[in-house]
Amino acid sequence: MMGCFQLSVIKIGILGGTFNPIHNAHLALAASAAEQLALNFVLFIPNAAPPHKEVADGVSITHRVNMVELAIANNPKFQLCMIEASPNEKNYTADTVEILSKRYPGGEFYYIAGSDALAEMNGWRDPHRIFANSRVAATVRATTPAAQSAAPPSEKGALSNVIENLKQTYNADITIITMPPEDISSTQVRQIVKSGGDITALVPDKVRDYILGEGLYV
Repeated sequence: MMGCFQLSVIKIGILGGTFNPIHNAHLALAASAAEQLALNFVLFIPNAAPPHKEVADGVSITHRVNMVELAIANNPKFQLCMIEASPNEKNYTADTVEILSKRYPGGEFYYIAGSDALAEMNGWRDPHRIFANSRVAATVRATTPAAQSAAPPSEKGALSNVIENLKQTYNADITIITMPPEDISSTQVRQIVKSGGDITALVPDKVRDYILGEGLYV
């Protein structure tokens, strides 16, 4: 008797940013999303020209792409995507997810966003196109039960209100995922480099060596 089978849907995470520089919290976030959402892979998408801010220290997209490549090289689930790497045009998330949905027909996309970014998405360009072409994985930092109970009620309810508003307005599909409490930012890494400090605990070794070797952020 002939057997039957069902092709599994490819589940793809989207993690964008300036990655100036990429650091360990970015990697922890991608790993958490891949595990909790059973993603086939996560696309790291360096943005050459963000629409709402300048790239700090004028670090080129070439340097930022090189650092991403070094950081993700050892994880087969992490892939570099150059869709937003053109420095001559502003790059918008709505365009990116739409292009990716055509590039991977039948794929199931999860746009990975922090809770702060989620709260701002209503003001992004064409948010309806983002939600039409992707689900959103809203990230919150894992905390102890004691820390959760100590959080102000207004803080606890803020994210729920944002999610409910986006669901009602755009029929958004939003999933909450937790990530390790990595308190790292690209701004922090740049400031430590400027002051001559050690960033070994904040970025992969190859990224640290690249930053120092290229004289970035000094």
